[in-house]
Amino acid sequence: MTFSGGKGLRGPQASGLLLGRKDLIRAAARNMSPNHAIGRPMKVGKEEIIGLMRAVELYLERDHEEEWQCWEARIDHIAAAVADIPGITTGRVPTEVTNHVPRLFLTWSADALGKTQEKVIEELRSGTPRIEALVTQCGLTITVSTLQAGEEQVIARRLRRSS
Repeated sequence: MTFSGGKGLRGPQASGLLLGRKDLIRAAARNMSPNHAIGRPMKVGKEEIIGLMRAVELYLERDHEEEWQCWEARIDHIAAAVADIPGITTGRVPTEVTNHVPRLFLTWSADALGKTQEKVIEELRSGTPRIEALVTQCGLTITVSTLQAGEEQVIARRLRRSS
């Protein structure tokens, strides 16, 4: 299994974990420094290794149930901010789709809102602060697991302005 160091673990972006059977780990190691194979440009510096080690320690100390509830509250806040806008529908992206974290999706009729999904995304992207939203099979998708406290309020205000 591979884990990004910079997302759920909140460690350095240029880091990650490779876990699994020893024979597969050894095979992957043949493609990294000092060998000049496919993994050569993907080598990780000592600063990233130490940062990732600390990120793993903090991850193991975290109250994951409390963290999940915080994410759900952030989604609820954003969804409530647009709930009264005609034509907008919100919902949760099924967690088994990817990343296994709660995510909010929004859909709407371009006729009812007067804007296409692409236009709303452009407005979010070009505003200050810049907000990146995914487009998934569910609709415009907001991931809250990497937000800092209070950033959901910024997203909610910007979505209201775009709507």
